[in-house]
Amino acid sequence: MIQNEKFNDEINNLFKILEDISRIINSEVILDLNVLNEILNTYINNQTSNLDRRKNEVLISTIENSRLLPHKIIFLMGMNQKIYPKTIDKDKINILNNEYRFGDPSLIDKEKYFFLELLLSCREKFIISWSNYDFENNALEISSPIRKLINLLKNQIDINHQDNFITDMEINRSQNKMISNKSLDPNEGLIKSLEFKNEDSQNKKYKLSELIKWFKSPQLYWLRQRNIFPKKKFIHNPSDEKISNYEKYKLLNNLLSDIDLEETDYKIKLNELKIKEMIISNGIISPKNNIYINELEVHKLIQSLIYNFKDLNNIQRKYQKSESNKLEYFKCDNKIIELIHSNINFQKRSETWIKLLFISTLDKDINKAQIIYRKNNIYNVEILNAPCKSDAIRLIDQYLNIYHNSLEYCLPLPPESSYKYIFSFMKNKNHEKAFIDEWIGNKNFNLGERDKPEMQLCYGYEKDPNFFLNDEYFQELSIQLYKPLIESFL
Repeated sequence: MIQNEKFNDEINNLFKILEDISRIINSEVILDLNVLNEILNTYINNQTSNLDRRKNEVLISTIENSRLLPHKIIFLMGMNQKIYPKTIDKDKINILNNEYRFGDPSLIDKEKYFFLELLLSCREKFIISWSNYDFENNALEISSPIRKLINLLKNQIDINHQDNFITDMEINRSQNKMISNKSLDPNEGLIKSLEFKNEDSQNKKYKLSELIKWFKSPQLYWLRQRNIFPKKKFIHNPSDEKISNYEKYKLLNNLLSDIDLEETDYKIKLNELKIKEMIISNGIISPKNNIYINELEVHKLIQSLIYNFKDLNNIQRKYQKSESNKLEYFKCDNKIIELIHSNINFQKRSETWIKLLFISTLDKDINKAQIIYRKNNIYNVEILNAPCKSDAIRLIDQYLNIYHNSLEYCLPLPPESSYKYIFSFMKNKNHEKAFIDEWIGNKNFNLGERDKPEMQLCYGYEKDPNFFLNDEYFQELSIQLYKPLIESFL
C-alpha cells in the first residue's frame, strides 16, 4: 500500500513537471505515452547521460588531473624515484631557474602538493605501489617522498591504528605460491644442498650488463632468472642537523648532473655551484635554521671532490663496442675514471673491475681504473690495476665459464663473505674467521650477509657458515673469482 502511494506521488510529480514544461514550450504536438516511456528509458539507461556515471567504474588518470576529486579507493602506481617527482627540464631563459631564491616557486614542491591533494581526496583506502626492478631486472629505488612518508607513519601512527597501515607484502606472488605448495621451508630456503657443475662452457657470447649483475650478486641474479624477486629492505634514518647519506647521494647526483667532466672548466663550475638553492629545491628539510650547517657540509664535500680531480686534466668521454656490448666511460691518460657519490663496497668495486677487464680487451692503452668515492664527508681514491690484454681475455673467459655453469645451479658461495675469505687468505690472516664474521655479522652493530633477503630466500634463516666452507668447490671458485680482483689493488 505504501509502495503504491509512493509510486503515485512520483507519477504526479512527473505530470506536474511535464505540465510546467508544456506551458513554456507552448506546443500543440501530442506525444504518445509509449513513445515518451521509450525516450525516458533510453535516456536513463544511457551511462553517458547518467549523472552517477562514475558508479562502479575505474577512473584512470594522472595525479595532476585526478586530484581534489573524491574517491573511495585510490591506487597510485609506479612511485619510483625516476618517475616521481618527475624530472624538471630547466628553462635557462627563466630568471627563477638561473637565480633561485628562498621563497621562489619550486616545481618539485608543486609535485609534492599534487600528491598531498590526491591523498586528501581519498575517503577509504589509499594504496601506493612501486617496482623494485624494471623490465630488464635493473634495480629501482622507491621515490624519496614516499620513503619519508612510510617512515613517518611507521614512527608516529597510533598503535591502535597500526592495522590500518599496511606496508609492502612480505613475499611476492612467486614466493607465496611456493609457500602455499609447502615447497619452501623458511629455515632451509630454496637451496637445501649445494650443487655445481664445473664444466667447460663452449658458449663465449655474453651481455656485459648481465655479467656485471651476476658477478655482484649471483644469488639475486639466480632468483631473478626464475622470476622470484625478494622483498627489498630500505633503511631511512634522517638526522635533524645533518643531511642523511641517502639524501646526500641524491643531492650530489643532482648537483653534478649538469656538469660534464669533458669540459675544460668543470672545476670552475664545481666551485660556482649554488649549494643552498639546490638543498632547498631538492626538498631537504633543515629545521631550526640548519640550512647553513647543511650548506657548509656540502661545500666541504665539493672542495674534497675538486681536490681529487686536481691532477685529472683532459678527461674524455669514450665508447667501446664489441659484438652486442657497448660501454660508455670517462678516460684520462691511461686510466678510466669512475665517480661514485657514496662509499665503495664489494658490488661497486666489482662493477668497475668487470668494466676494466672489458675495456682492457679492446684498448691497450688502459692499464688502471681510478675510483673516486665518498666516505662520510670526504672523497677518496682507489686504484684498480688492469691486467694485460691476454690476461683480461683469459679472466673474462674464466668468469663466463663459471657464469654459464651457475645458471642452472646457483653459485655455491656468498660473494661478500667469500671475498673477505680470499682477502684474509692473501694477507695470511684467519680467513675462516673473516668469512664467518662477514656471513653472520655482529648482532649489536652490523647485519651479516646472511640477513640479506636473497640469502634468506636461497638458504633460509641463519644458515651455518660451514654449509659453504665445507663445500668441495668453495675455495676453488672463490680463488678464481676474487683473487684477480684483490690483486688489482693490493
